[in-house]
Amino acid sequence: MSEMPTYVPRLGHGEVTMMPPGIVDHATVNMFATKVDESQLQTYVDLVLTDRGGPSYHVLAPVIMFCFLNSPRLTSAVQQIGFVADHEVAVWVPLVERTGKKLRFVVWMPYIWVDTDIAMATGREIWGFPKTIGSYDPPSTKGGSHVLTTRIFRTFDPKKEGEDAELIRVDPASAPDKSIWKDLEAAAHGIGEGLGLAAAVKHFSLGDDLKLAVDLVEIAVSRKIPVVNLKQFRDAVDGTKACYQAIIDSNLQLTGFHGGGPLLGKHNVTITPCASHQLIEDLGLPGASFEAMFGAWVEMDFLANAGAPVWSAT
Repeated sequence: MSEMPTYVPRLGHGEVTMMPPGIVDHATVNMFATKVDESQLQTYVDLVLTDRGGPSYHVLAPVIMFCFLNSPRLTSAVQQIGFVADHEVAVWVPLVERTGKKLRFVVWMPYIWVDTDIAMATGREIWGFPKTIGSYDPPSTKGGSHVLTTRIFRTFDPKKEGEDAELIRVDPASAPDKSIWKDLEAAAHGIGEGLGLAAAVKHFSLGDDLKLAVDLVEIAVSRKIPVVNLKQFRDAVDGTKACYQAIIDSNLQLTGFHGGGPLLGKHNVTITPCASHQLIEDLGLPGASFEAMFGAWVEMDFLANAGAPVWSAT
């Protein structure tokens, strides 16, 4: 680390990144889980993460979550800058990381949309989050629709202009009027039960099951959710190459809990098929329109802590 050059600061000169840890306060997250085709999802996991030559990554359960986040305050914990509101839509995929005989539960976010340049540039440059610009306006009434709008290309055609369009839409039928989960432990249990993670042990041997169980207990105690991303930058000379490529391990540290509970009723998810965002194929979704298996909401505070590479190409 001592041989690394000093970062040239641009604070006060149009800087659009913040130093970690990042603080996110009173984030309301509405999450909608759906069953997916495990082999299809694993193919995409291998393409992005496992085929790099470092740890291998395995789908923990045939389920992913669409998470819609709304926070009034995103800022740096170490730089006195100011804050921005944070609206974010992300796909969460629970995985098992295997390094030799060591197993670890991790979360991977292959798709993330944010609505500020600060959130996008910071996420991409520091952790490798594949953030891009999108628009998410939280519904004004309980039970309203959650809609992500972003720039899409329905087909790859140099004669056709990209368009701003709905990419993901969730139409929940109803929502609770009050919090049911009183603390993080209750929320973790309720979400894990809704996702069927306990049943995911059938994917591994008994010894591995025990290792994963211990790992999940440690996560519950530490309140740190491990996250992995492929961080890379395209080379300036040869655009087919990466001048930097690494799998970055970081964590989201939960620091406060303000309520949560299941979202009641049916939740219909609609995906706009397009060439630029092949969610249906990448994630193994059941189609362009389907019913979510589970919905929940939480309001919490968390830190996005600094990370470190678990594998690097150099």
